[in-house]
This record gives sequence, C-alpha cells and structure tokens, in this order.
Amino acid sequence: MRKVISFILILMIGISVVGCSSKKEKEEVSITDLKVMPKFELKDVNDKEVNNEIFKDSKITMVNIWATG
Repeated sequence: MRKVISFILILMIGISVVGCSSKKEKEEVSITDLKVMPKFELKDVNDKEVNNEIFKDSKITMVNIWATG
C-alpha cells in the first residue's frame, strides 16, 4: 500500500512539473481524446524505474489522488 501511495505522489509531482512549464502554447486535450495512458518515466521511493508500461495489461486505469491538510 505504501508503494502505491508513493507512486501516486511521485506521479502527481511529475505531472505538476510538466504542467508548470514555461511553454506558452499548450495543446488542449479532452478526456475523451485520451485512448492510452500518457507516457511517463519516474523513479519510486526504492530508486526503481517506473513507467507507463505498468498499465499495459489494464483495460481501465483509475488514479485516485487525495491529500490531507
């Protein structure tokens, strides 16, 4: 469970960094346009490479993002 939570947090940070880029023109993508999981490469808390291949055998992927204050 701890690895899953760590992966989601790392994924959120990665998405935040990409979303905060200085690129002025952004291509808008609708949720209905997404047919496959976007490509990403990160390292987990154990310094193991993690990429979008972990979802290759899944028909549906749900990412649950939550936080406490």
